[in-house]
Amino acid sequence: MNDRKEFNEIIHDIAYHPEFRKLAAYKHHIFCNRYQHCINVAWYTYCMCKEAGLDYVSATKGALLHDFFLYNYHTEQPVKGRHTCVHPQQALVNARKYFDVNPLMEDCIVHHMWPSDPLAVPQSREAYIVTIADKYSAAAEFGVNFVKRSVSFAMPR
Repeated sequence: MNDRKEFNEIIHDIAYHPEFRKLAAYKHHIFCNRYQHCINVAWYTYCMCKEAGLDYVSATKGALLHDFFLYNYHTEQPVKGRHTCVHPQQALVNARKYFDVNPLMEDCIVHHMWPSDPLAVPQSREAYIVTIADKYSAAAEFGVNFVKRSVSFAMPR
């Protein structure tokens, strides 16, 4: 089975769930929506964990659910506290509400903001990979779209 097909089979039940699909309505990292961001993080996690011989299935699902909170953090603050510290807990509440979540998935979800949240130290290698994939995805989403929208200029003659 090729990687793309296996990845799609792993994420299918979550990615097509009506509540999870609501993430597409929320902007994320300026140029991307939260649904696509979660797919991106899950893909990078899948690739890195599979290559490293880790539990790539649980890690991929945890990565997919890492930002499963249904509010606009720019305008709403339903839970008191710094957004970087509280949204992983909100994502975990939603993940548990709609899906079967194992301890490794929980680790990936609640600790993905490390080191921005210094108390959220990952407890597994898979969760460390999710934090790396999250930061990489955010940089790529911002960077690619920034370049697309930047002013082009001609080379001097």
